[in-house]
Amino acid sequence: MNFAVIGGDRRMDYAAAALAHAGHVQVDRPEQAQMVLLPMPLTADGVHIHGTEETLPALMASLPRQTAVFGGGPYPGVRNYAADEVLCLRNAALTAEGALAAAVEGSPRAIRGSRCLILGGGRIGMCLCGLLAAMGASVTLFARRAVQREQAVLRGAEAVDAGGLGQALRQSSFIFNTIPARTAQWDDLFAVPAETLWIELASSPFGIPPEAVGRLAFQHRLASGLPGRLSPKAAGEILADTVLRMMAAPGEHGQPDSGERQDIQNGEGTYAAE
Repeated sequence: MNFAVIGGDRRMDYAAAALAHAGHVQVDRPEQAQMVLLPMPLTADGVHIHGTEETLPALMASLPRQTAVFGGGPYPGVRNYAADEVLCLRNAALTAEGALAAAVEGSPRAIRGSRCLILGGGRIGMCLCGLLAAMGASVTLFARRAVQREQAVLRGAEAVDAGGLGQALRQSSFIFNTIPARTAQWDDLFAVPAETLWIELASSPFGIPPEAVGRLAFQHRLASGLPGRLSPKAAGEILADTVLRMMAAPGEHGQPDSGERQDIQNGEGTYAAE
């Protein structure tokens, strides 16, 4: 099968290499390809393909109707591989691993022996629970859903609901946010110690509005798109494997997107599966 790759970051190069290793042939012109692979995220503005000046409407209009188009987001005529549960779980593991790297690099403290707070009980939050506990941290997970709190306890963490969040924020040396919305009261955020490091893993609008970050005393590190930045080979191979699975069993993965918004849920809210 001939395929073309457009846009994205370094993971797309590794995805192309994995497809070629599987016996497929990369071509330069997408209109000559049987399959077109687009990046994750698919687009930042709803029009342009991420990492390029090319627009999605122009690309889709140039392709033969039989071309299979895969991309990391919902768009008419595009099969959204970012909605694949296996890919989401694998990317969550890479994101959690990258979050640990960001924490070690961004703080003079060791994770071992530190109090760590995870905001959100979705895929990334659960992966972080296990990793941090294994490293010897004292882990607390905040989630509104009782089932997620119980899952955290089974992974060796403590768990709190909204009533215990303020105290957990004030006592933590590392805070990992996976919820794209503000969950804490401003008074609690202003009480977080200055030496605490907040690792922002959520997608826009993030856990703290960017314009408010400078008003808070603690350290803040935006850590978006970690799989593509820190683990591009693994992320690219996961992407290629997902696309090949979707092509081999199209009935299990739905039809190309019709344009209706399909959000990916992280337990507490929508997040980008990158």
